[in-house]
Amino acid sequence: MARPTKQGIDYFPLDTSFETKVKLLIADKGIKALGVWVVLLQLIYSENGYYVDEGRSLLLRLKLETMLETDEIEQIIYTAIELGLFDNDKYQKYGILTSGGIQSRFFLAAKKKKMVSVIQNYLCEGVSVSRNAHISSINVGENATKEKEEVEEKEEVEEEREKPFPPKKQSPDSPVPYQEILDTWNFFAESYDLPKVIKLTDKRKKKIKQRLKDKDFDLIEVLKKAETQSFLFGENNRGWVVDFDFIFANEQNYVKILEGKYGTNRKSDNDFTKEEWEELARSIENDPRYV
Repeated sequence: MARPTKQGIDYFPLDTSFETKVKLLIADKGIKALGVWVVLLQLIYSENGYYVDEGRSLLLRLKLETMLETDEIEQIIYTAIELGLFDNDKYQKYGILTSGGIQSRFFLAAKKKKMVSVIQNYLCEGVSVSRNAHISSINVGENATKEKEEVEEKEEVEEEREKPFPPKKQSPDSPVPYQEILDTWNFFAESYDLPKVIKLTDKRKKKIKQRLKDKDFDLIEVLKKAETQSFLFGENNRGWVVDFDFIFANEQNYVKILEGKYGTNRKSDNDFTKEEWEELARSIENDPRYV
């Protein structure tokens, strides 16, 4: 079977002088907002090419790359929408971040691709892929069935979205965020060739609930600390590596990681290198969405 054509692109242009909307975003939210905006563009262009799904998973990925808190990232995104850097209509209807400019640049850059999968409802006003002679095939058929079903599901819950943004925040009684925890671990595991989780069993869900009751437990902080400790990545006499179940098994395991009990000589800091992040951005698009 032939390998499927990559949807995203490896390069996108960034002007030497930012447009007024970007300058207003920086003026309102500070220079850190520029980092969030650029990373969002990287995720959009490298994965789907012309949009990215908004949600907790996206916020966690942005947190890992920018080291900002999710609440702060969320407010930057809302301000970017208000300023028109992203299309508010598409955000409200489908929960995606995109714009006419982003889409036009992507379809122009993707002109040599043999196949580009497009969800017609996601296209912004004035963007018509069918008139782009550089794209030889627009896939809205069998291979786009799953995407179209996702669009229909989002349309069904449109009335549940709070308008205008931001959406309603979760209450303390909200359901356990199993999916975002799963996504966070698999995102980390992918970059370090660790065992990924393909299913959250009832036993795992029980352990997750127990850990979330611990006031000191923060999965992001545990993973940031873990990546500095060589023992957790096979540098031991058994070749053992850390996995999802080890972190959630009990209070002692993650506390030892936070305390650096497994050696702190693997890295000099808590950041992935630029090359690791670029590789991760390219590979994460192939991660399956587990249930």
